[in-house]
Amino acid sequence: MSTFLPFVQPSQIRLSRTSEGDLLLELFEATELTADAAQKSSSHSFLLDANARIHLMASLKEALLQPVLPSVPRRLSLSQSHPVSAPIVAPQPPMASSATVDLEARYLNALRQLNCPFEFERSIQFQSDQIKAGRMLAGHDLRLPSSLTQPEILALLHELYFPENHLEALMAQLPTSHHLHLGFEPQSETALFKIYLESDVEPDPPVRYRAWKYAPFSEQCFTSIYTPLRFSSPSQLSQLLLTHFSLLAGPVAIEPSLRALLQSLFSIAEHCMYRTRAEDFELLHVTEDQSDRQSFDLNLYSSRLNVEAVLEQLLLMFSSLGLDQQRCLLSLQQCLALPLGHISFGYHRKQEPFFTLYYGAASVV
Repeated sequence: MSTFLPFVQPSQIRLSRTSEGDLLLELFEATELTADAAQKSSSHSFLLDANARIHLMASLKEALLQPVLPSVPRRLSLSQSHPVSAPIVAPQPPMASSATVDLEARYLNALRQLNCPFEFERSIQFQSDQIKAGRMLAGHDLRLPSSLTQPEILALLHELYFPENHLEALMAQLPTSHHLHLGFEPQSETALFKIYLESDVEPDPPVRYRAWKYAPFSEQCFTSIYTPLRFSSPSQLSQLLLTHFSLLAGPVAIEPSLRALLQSLFSIAEHCMYRTRAEDFELLHVTEDQSDRQSFDLNLYSSRLNVEAVLEQLLLMFSSLGLDQQRCLLSLQQCLALPLGHISFGYHRKQEPFFTLYYGAASVV
C-alpha cells in the first residue's frame, strides 16, 4: 500500500454501501475520482459499522455547521449588530447507539425554537488523554424586551431534560440573573447539558455564575460556582494562581505538567494585556459541590486577538499535557482566524490538569 497523506480532497473520497448494508469509505491517491479512476484500487478502505457511521456523520455535521462568526470583544456580549444564521439541524429520531448525536440535535433544535437573539460560541477541551471538541455555549440576555418569560424558560428546561430535583434552586436564582446560558458537551454514549445563570448581584462571597451540568436520564448533576477574582497586572495574576495551586498541593510541589501549563498561560495573558488594561479581563474561580474540581476561567475577548496570535503558547500548553502537537493543531484549524475567547484551566473532576479554549462568540438571531 502506497504512502497516503491524511489531507485529502473531496474528489479523493468515495462512500458506498456493501451488499450487507455496511458503509464503505475509500480513499484514493491525489488524482480526480473520475469514472475511469473509480475503477482503480483505493489507497485505503474502511468498512464502517452502524456505530462508526453515526460518529462519522456527527463529525461531518460538526465541520459543515460551523457558523460564520464576526469578531466581538467580550464573551457573550449582545452589543454587536452583526447577526449570523443559527446553526440548523433537523432533529433526529432517537437511537440507542446514537445518544450523543440525538442529544446534540435536541440542543440545537431548542436554540432554533427560542425565537429570540442569543450569543453562540464553541470550545475545545484538552486533557492528557483526550481532546474534546463539539462543545457549544449559547447565551440569552434576560434584560431584553423580547427576553424569555418564566414559563418559556421552564418549557426550555423541560425540553433539555433538566433534573426536577434541582429546578427549585435554579428558579430561586432566576429573578436576580441577567443572562441565561445553555451549554452542550458531547460524551461517550451520552452528553452533558449545562445551564448557567449569570448575575452582577454581589453577595458575600460574590458569585458571577451558578451552573448545573447534568447527563440526561441519569442522576449525574454537578453544581458549579464561579466567583470573580481581581488582579491588576500579569505578574499579580501569576502570583495569585501559583499561590492558589501551591496551597492546594500542600507540602507537595505543583505538578510539573500544571506548572508548565500555567507558565504558557501567563505568556498568553501578558501578550493580551499588552494590548489593553488588565481590568478589562475577568478571572473566575470555579468550584463544584459534587467533585474536587479546582479551576479558573480567564476571559480574554477584550484583547481582540484571534486564536492564531497565541498559537505558539497553545502548542506549549499541549506539550505540557503530553498531547501530540500535530493532532492538536489539526483540531484548531477551524478556529485560528476566530476571536480568542477565554481559557479555563486547572484540575478537572478526575484531578488531572486540563485547559479549555473558548473562541468566536457571535450574535445569532
